[in-house]
Amino acid sequence: MFRIQMILRRWPTADYYCFSLASRVNQMSEKLSIEPSAVAKTTRSVRLDPELDEQLLLVCKTLGVNPNAYLRQVVGEAINRHLSQYRIEQGVINSVNAQMERMFELMQAQEGKEDQ
Repeated sequence: MFRIQMILRRWPTADYYCFSLASRVNQMSEKLSIEPSAVAKTTRSVRLDPELDEQLLLVCKTLGVNPNAYLRQVVGEAINRHLSQYRIEQGVINSVNAQMERMFELMQAQEGKEDQ
């Protein structure tokens, strides 16, 4: 069984502590029955303007995370948001297609009755 890591960090801009839960890799590894370190990763390159890079580093320093972890989190959230929208749209398309097929079947059945 894999353990869930709890990381306690103090945010430099606040007087409170924040818990960060790093369990997605562990959950994925459990589903696939493999060690977390054995999960293959893909490398992507991103080009940032110097101003955006400075902002990224400032945000990461403020949150107490490294830029890679921050970018993975933000990209993951955006992908989940867009993927959810895509799935909703595909569900609507599939529903409309099913209704259209049913309508055509009923029309063909009605034409068959009229021909007799």
